[in-house]
Amino acid sequence: RTQYLARGPSFVDELNGQFVLAIWSDEGRRVVLMNDRYGLRPVRYCLTDSAVFFGPESKVIFELSQMPKTLNRQWAEELLSVGRVHLGGETLFEGVGVLPPGTILEWSGGKCRRSKYWDYTYDPVPSVDTPVINDLCGLLEQSV
Repeated sequence: RTQYLARGPSFVDELNGQFVLAIWSDEGRRVVLMNDRYGLRPVRYCLTDSAVFFGPESKVIFELSQMPKTLNRQWAEELLSVGRVHLGGETLFEGVGVLPPGTILEWSGGKCRRSKYWDYTYDPVPSVDTPVINDLCGLLEQSV
């Protein structure tokens, strides 16, 4: 709490590990949701003009918000045609999203702002030619 009050949501840049944080601010009636860099603990949410509902599962959101359960047909079609779950921020239900990894969601007065505070960095090594790798490859070849 102290770090949030001193630095705002940017304090999550320095956190490590699995987390989902929800912060309520009376000032501006503001909700801030933050999750870890890999989204290891998914948080689902639904935004309305008067509130934001969130929880680890969609059923919690439906119980609290009284919104109807409507199938997200595009998501379902993609799942059935491709054979895997879409990795975007959508879910099986229309109007319910999943907070992407490394994201801060700020909601106040019916307005929502999402920002990424971290993303993967991919910097491939062109080639690795060390005796350890060569020895390991030799052992793998022998076992096959």
